Amino acid sequence: MLNGVFEASVAVIHDSDVIGFDIANNGKFMMSCSSKTDMVIWDLKGQQLNRLDTYLMSTYSAKISPCGRFVVATGFTPDVKVMEVCFAKNGEFKQVTKAFELTGHSSGVYDVAFDVDTSHVATISKDGTWKLYHTKSEYCCE
Repeated sequence: MLNGVFEASVAVIHDSDVIGFDIANNGKFMMSCSSKTDMVIWDLKGQQLNRLDTYLMSTYSAKISPCGRFVVATGFTPDVKVMEVCFAKNGEFKQVTKAFELTGHSSGVYDVAFDVDTSHVATISKDGTWKLYHTKSEYCCE
């Protein structure tokens, strides 16, 4: 650490441009996502915790929810999969699991936005529409 800045060198993980990078508000993890189909969950020391396939053919955006529980990527396909990043009670990383899906668009989804308490998610699509989803969920990792 130099002047309060921590720098981690990581091997080239993505084989295409990084289109999303975020840090969870709870300080437990970071996420990076490429324009292809790979999303990586990192700890704050730069160690890879998990590597996911977005199954989007082409990824347009990627975000972490304000509550720090969910990661999401949008892209070529009309459905948006919301994944939960799960930690054990002792704070150790456990897994990433599918939480729920945002459906209803007829074409690719350009972007996604969460409200401050993650109770609503908005998407905007190539089909010319935006959708607002009520996502207040009691979903929890098992």
